[in-house]
Amino acid sequence: MIAEWSQSLNLLRDYVIKLSESLRLSGVEEPLEKYKSILFTCLCAAYGKREFCKSISLNPSLEDPVKIGRNFIKVMNRLSEKGPIISGESILYSLQKTENILKTYKKKPFILLCDGLSLPEYVYLYDRFSKITCPDGLLYAINPGGMTKTYEHLTSIMLGSVSESVTMTKVGELLMKRFGAMNFIVLRKIDEMVHKAQSKKFPKTFDMIVSLYKAVEEIATQINIWAENYCVLVISDHGYDISIEGEKLYIFHKFTGDRPCLSLFSATLIIG
Repeated sequence: MIAEWSQSLNLLRDYVIKLSESLRLSGVEEPLEKYKSILFTCLCAAYGKREFCKSISLNPSLEDPVKIGRNFIKVMNRLSEKGPIISGESILYSLQKTENILKTYKKKPFILLCDGLSLPEYVYLYDRFSKITCPDGLLYAINPGGMTKTYEHLTSIMLGSVSESVTMTKVGELLMKRFGAMNFIVLRKIDEMVHKAQSKKFPKTFDMIVSLYKAVEEIATQINIWAENYCVLVISDHGYDISIEGEKLYIFHKFTGDRPCLSLFSATLIIG
């Protein structure tokens, strides 16, 4: 299973790098427009629905990234179906790889724990900071529950500290100790937005795009603050899923509707 897992990392890196390069070649520069293109490229790769793919069809340079992204998402979901073993191993493997990479840096790491960061935001952050991010720093783990509590539980086990009251703050403390980090902060804007959207739907698709963009820009601002003096380690507990009903898009934690499921995506991004 780990061999297949390693191959999926190559697919992830190919997808993220290819999409970033394609956006530059297509001349998409304005940040909000770039995020929108990334969002719908990811959604087209994940769900294949016409509503998500029609804007991509207007930009032929995004066709190859969609194909690569579709392969990565299929492999990630296939791995998740193998149960908790691959999930635990993927978290452990990601932690070990991260630790080995950080040892090569002269700067100490600063950890940003991002609650709910999904694949579109991951690609956007890579694109923003690609000049100081090497491909080896693109990692991920599988969170089978697609929820914070699953990630907290599995991560605490992999770090050898099991307790009944695991929180993201506790996970941050464990990761800070493991990686010898300067400090950490927990950023909850995306997750809060997802919870709010489940009870109060976005009236327009553009409203959802702007809200997600503002949330990822807050993370980018934090990276800018800390990247001058530290190597920034961005870690997410899970992603989110989006479904479409009529002309409206709805954001969810893991749900049992359309598959594949982006909520499974637990990101790691090393910047600096």
